[in-house]
Amino acid sequence: MTINAKWYSLAAGVTTAAALALVPVVAHAQPDSRTFGYTGAPETFTVPEGVCALTVDAFGAAGGDAVSGSPGGRGGEVRATVPVKPGDTLTIDVGGAGTGGVLQPSEPARGGYGGGGQPGAYRDDHRPGNGTVGGGGGGATTVSVALEPLIIAGGGGGGAGSFAGGTAGQGGDGGQTGTNGASPAEPGAGGGGTSGGNGGAGGAAGQPAFAGDQPGLPGGNAVGRNGGDGAVNLADPHMGTGGGGGGGAHGGGAGGSSTTGTLYAGGGGGGSSLGPAEATYNTGVREGNGEVTLTYDTDSCGVTPTPTVTPTEPTPTPTETTPVPCPNDKLKVEKSADQAKVPVGGKVHYRIRVTNTCAGVFHQATFTDDLSDVLDNGFLEGPIKATTGTTRLTDHTLIWTGDLQPGQTAEITYTVIARTPGLLRNSLTWHCKAPETRWDCTAKTETKVHKTHH
Repeated sequence: MTINAKWYSLAAGVTTAAALALVPVVAHAQPDSRTFGYTGAPETFTVPEGVCALTVDAFGAAGGDAVSGSPGGRGGEVRATVPVKPGDTLTIDVGGAGTGGVLQPSEPARGGYGGGGQPGAYRDDHRPGNGTVGGGGGGATTVSVALEPLIIAGGGGGGAGSFAGGTAGQGGDGGQTGTNGASPAEPGAGGGGTSGGNGGAGGAAGQPAFAGDQPGLPGGNAVGRNGGDGAVNLADPHMGTGGGGGGGAHGGGAGGSSTTGTLYAGGGGGGSSLGPAEATYNTGVREGNGEVTLTYDTDSCGVTPTPTVTPTEPTPTPTETTPVPCPNDKLKVEKSADQAKVPVGGKVHYRIRVTNTCAGVFHQATFTDDLSDVLDNGFLEGPIKATTGTTRLTDHTLIWTGDLQPGQTAEITYTVIARTPGLLRNSLTWHCKAPETRWDCTAKTETKVHKTHH
């Protein structure tokens, strides 16, 4: 028994050693992940040590369903692996779903965070029960590094408001190009907005279907990443109102409203998406708010050899002097509106002129133009144009930035269509004194909007 026990123990030891020699154990790090839900504000993520690649799975938000009318479109998905460096800071903006409002308690309809366009309504009342109200556009979900977007997942367009109900004015879906909002095949119906990838134009106004009928209003065009605002109905609370466009790499156009004597309006177009060349896109897959999941491996950087340092000649001291920056008081800004009074449906053309009166180049000249008291009673027609520099519209604030040569003037123009009676008040500010952190100067315009008399 003793000999057999020793033999068994020895044999077992040999077998175990052989197994260890033949099957080495290799440790693999398990991928980590983090998911970001909707908060209504930007969030940040710092790339951990050892991470040189991230897989991003981003979803845009859905457009709102009209309480009386058509459903909104769904958000798109973008999935891609992107190169990063340890210590990089990513900014994640998760889009919010558009809504068609709630009847009880009375909650207004709205566009979703992330560029969703506002829905159309009867006059300017976005509370269901006070007339037809469209659904707001869904917001886009954006993942950026140093303010440069890596991935944008487009949001869905809002459904059209109509007491006829049904799906004839359904919102378009977010996607790589997105889909257009539906255009009901009914007399007098407003048209659906086009998707961001198809231009983001607002849907056509409903045209008179019988004697005495009055035309509707066109849907608002997308402005950059923001979806257009849905067309209102001014004559009757029962008539059709347009759905808001979805936010995206390029926003979707909004739906047009019906004529004064018909019921159907157009859905908002879905926003388009953005990603690297190898990205995978899915159209119309997300309901509700957007979402982002980051997946990464802390061993994805590998081993980087230590660089060899070689002596170099000392850098010679430059003989040229650094140019003196142009002072703020050398920037001249003028703002004008071509109308002091317009009827509902009338147009106001705005013009801003920015001139460099300095002898040198004025770098990063900028202004902000607060349009919140303009767009509450009107909506933009077409894009914001600039002869030089760049413009962006964020939360109803227009920001222009550009470099101006000595004596050069930048001209920025846009057009607003009045949709409800009231005042179109505008306030533009810029730096004209030191320090640069203060917005010292202001230019204001005011246009009165009065009712249309048939």
